Amino acid sequence: MMTSSGDRMADRKTSISLRAKRVRISTRAMPVVVTSFLDRLVYCAESMTKRRLRRLENASSMGMNSNGITKKQEKFWLVLMKMGRGFGCHQIAERSFFYRGFQFPICARCTGILIGELFIAPISLLLFPGNYILSVFCLLVMAVDGLLQYYGKIPSTNLRRLITGLMGGYGTVMIAIFIISQVINLFVM
Repeated sequence: MMTSSGDRMADRKTSISLRAKRVRISTRAMPVVVTSFLDRLVYCAESMTKRRLRRLENASSMGMNSNGITKKQEKFWLVLMKMGRGFGCHQIAERSFFYRGFQFPICARCTGILIGELFIAPISLLLFPGNYILSVFCLLVMAVDGLLQYYGKIPSTNLRRLITGLMGGYGTVMIAIFIISQVINLFVM
């Protein structure tokens, strides 16, 4: 019995190479339309991979790495990372934000603390000064969240770390201002 080319096409196995992975697709009992669609899909994926490779080659010839980052940007990032380590941040990648392929030099909680200390506390001093009970509460919330995460009781997200960091930064500055004002009052009176 003689087989037609359509039967042979339906019986063949097509192997597709995408990003160094071998994927086996059985085209048995598939209509010719589906196999031609798969062929087009493979062609598009391979051409996209070739374009990406060309882009990477162009980036490396211009002094950039695979993410399109120049050596000058990378050196600046390394200096910032060293400064973040100097401030005492652990800099764990899973607990940090990323911007354009760069990890923040400090983790999400330390970012919140810094923003809280630099912006939120001075603004709140102008709007409602002297709320020290709220400051202590904010510090306690940050401490409880950090301890629960440390002991593995509750998994923490970067957004949660940022929010508790904001609260902790606010609380730290407000408590520091309260202590400084009390010390000044002792010596003035």
